[in-house]
Amino acid sequence: MVLPDGACKALAVARGLRYGTLAGLPGRRVCLFALHRVIANVLTELAPALPPGIEPAAANFPDRAVAKYGIVHITVPIGGAVELPRPSRRDLRALGVLVRSGHPEQREVAADFFDTLLEEIAADVRVLNLILDVEHDHRTHDERVAHTYKGLPQSYFPRMARVRDAAVTNAPASWMYKHLYL
Repeated sequence: MVLPDGACKALAVARGLRYGTLAGLPGRRVCLFALHRVIANVLTELAPALPPGIEPAAANFPDRAVAKYGIVHITVPIGGAVELPRPSRRDLRALGVLVRSGHPEQREVAADFFDTLLEEIAADVRVLNLILDVEHDHRTHDERVAHTYKGLPQSYFPRMARVRDAAVTNAPASWMYKHLYL
């Protein structure tokens, strides 16, 4: 049986992707004291439940997501060998690997997404992905837009945030579909 190119890529991603949810973290609360300390606040508060070998200095944190959406999204590399399970069918659906579409544009986007995931899988890195929602963020739409470009006011902090999802994976972009906020 010959599979179409998109299906071949999806199958290759499904075979190579490793993804493990950190079940004890969703729902946990973290106090954020200042924008420049978000990574330290989150990693320090959650340290006992995180895998070993985290490299905080190399963390990626798109700070505008806090200003615009009230979301804290941190991707942190993990050094050393961390065993990761193969994702379940449910995880593969949530990550956008097992999605059917009859639209040519969506298939093209999916193929590009699979190319990105295959490159990351081949790079053989392990990362911790965390996404938290800032609590009691009652800013108006206009305030959020202004804060996106001008920065958050000092009065925004301290603020509590709640972990929505936490996972370790070998493909950092795997969350692009699951937690789309761009």
